[in-house]
Amino acid sequence: MREERVSRAIVVGWDWAEGHHDVVVQDAPGHILWAGQMAHTREAWEGRLLAWAHQQRSAVHGVMETSQRLVVDWLRTTGIWVYPVNSKESDARRKPSGAKTDRMDAAILARLGWTERDALRPLRPTDEAWGEWRQLTRIDESLTQQATRLAWLRQPRDPRPAQEAPRIWGGLPQRALEASPGKRRAPVWAVRALVARWHAVRAEQQTLRGPLAELFLASLDADLGMSVLEVAVTWGARLQAGFGPQRDRREWAEAVQALAGASPVLDQSGKLQRVHMRRACDKHIRAAVHQLAFTSLSRCAWVREYYDQYRAWGHGHHAALHALPHVWLDSLPHGEDPPALRRGPVVGRPCAARGLTRSAV
Repeated sequence: MREERVSRAIVVGWDWAEGHHDVVVQDAPGHILWAGQMAHTREAWEGRLLAWAHQQRSAVHGVMETSQRLVVDWLRTTGIWVYPVNSKESDARRKPSGAKTDRMDAAILARLGWTERDALRPLRPTDEAWGEWRQLTRIDESLTQQATRLAWLRQPRDPRPAQEAPRIWGGLPQRALEASPGKRRAPVWAVRALVARWHAVRAEQQTLRGPLAELFLASLDADLGMSVLEVAVTWGARLQAGFGPQRDRREWAEAVQALAGASPVLDQSGKLQRVHMRRACDKHIRAAVHQLAFTSLSRCAWVREYYDQYRAWGHGHHAALHALPHVWLDSLPHGEDPPALRRGPVVGRPCAARGLTRSAV
């Protein structure tokens, strides 16, 4: 009896919210041990979850629709197995009537923990350096977007603004009323503020990339991230931070492509068959591999040839860039040449060098 008690498990279906959480605890499939709302405090979690695990002498498995919150980090430090699932998984298991409540969602997640736990992938404890590395890449990506937006606002749209401005002004109809000199001078300060913000963002971004490069180059995966393409430290760090520290997550090329949204989704029913873009993916990795494909156009001959061939088939620019990561990521986990090179018709080496200079951008 004691051995049976020890071997039992507790599955917690956790519907995440900001102020409180709806939780359904089951000690057997379909048997609810407790259901209710749990406050967003550490005392509430310790008083419930850890107490159940100690009393029942059981392993606790938590299923939730998030993997990035502070509560997830705390749960992983307590020995609780955390299984993040996509919200579409629970949406597909709702009743045909479409009824939805937080308690029902928690019950669905608990049922998933019993019926499909073997197919779910638990989060593993990670070291502090990797967590900092991942956060720095997210901040660097955000600063890049801000700098690009500000640069677009401050740069002239015409290649010859000084020569074209008088011509455009002369062709405009004369206005009956003119703004006062003070109102005409005021927008100058807005332009100066935009330029100052752009310089400040770029300066902070260059400062941030120093510790980011140190963390990346100290990792075991630095050579893997920089060997396939002559990529700088910044993009290599973003790719590796998205894949995570567990190499088994990218053991197969198909898993890597799906994680980055590079593999298409087949929708087939009867005679109807269509292929559409994968949207359930990591958006940060998708942005990184999209930029990787764009920068490789001018560095690798086979990439340019593949791109031109794809455009010749009638596809647009972005469609061709979406197709390139599918080929790149097929070779990244094992450091091999892309399969397009091994099959043909595109021939050549992806890059000339394998030992690349680690120079940050």
